Amino acid sequence: MLECHRDPARHMLRLPRPAWALDAGALRDAAEAGCATVRIVTDAGPWEVPLRLWRDRGIPLDRGHGAQVALPVDSWPVTPAGPRPEDPEREARPVAVPVSLLPDEDLREPVTAGRWWT
Repeated sequence: MLECHRDPARHMLRLPRPAWALDAGALRDAAEAGCATVRIVTDAGPWEVPLRLWRDRGIPLDRGHGAQVALPVDSWPVTPAGPRPEDPEREARPVAVPVSLLPDEDLREPVTAGRWWT
């Protein structure tokens, strides 16, 4: 398990929508080491998600802290409030990022799932 401790007031992304972002290299290293789960521990409690969701739904970005991957809050099955009920339509919802909010020219092309993973 990849576990890190974060303060939501300082570390949670707010735009274009609430998300947690982690270093792309750390996620890649965790996957190569066989890690199956990512847990972010906050004062309110843990956020936990299968590592595969970072690959399937992650949004690559770089806001001045190196290459990161953001996973929107609504993709997390376990939050400090407890497990989310299963939503069969959640898998089918696309992730939309307004082009004007993306930081780099290279990221203005459509982001495909898994692009950061390779």
